[in-house]
Amino acid sequence: ATLVLLAALVIGMRVKQAGVVILGTEVALVPILGLTYGPSGALAATAVVIPMMVKRVMGNRPPPNPSPKVYLNRLLFDHDEPGHSTAAADGHTA
Repeated sequence: ATLVLLAALVIGMRVKQAGVVILGTEVALVPILGLTYGPSGALAATAVVIPMMVKRVMGNRPPPNPSPKVYLNRLLFDHDEPGHSTAAADGHTA
């Protein structure tokens, strides 16, 4: 599962949509591990994926304008707004 998530991160970074690719991979891990390792695999994947998704939605700080759209963007794109770059907003460059 760790290798799959790392591969998804690399792919997501190359297509500049890491948040969306990682979310899809997280969701896919539950049935994949369920098929591979049975119910215990699905349960283990669920136990890992749910906290990861909750962390994505909650973020590091509350949003300036909380709304369902902001939380949906956090879930889908791992940012408050689609296409938002945290590094650029913080003044950091790659």
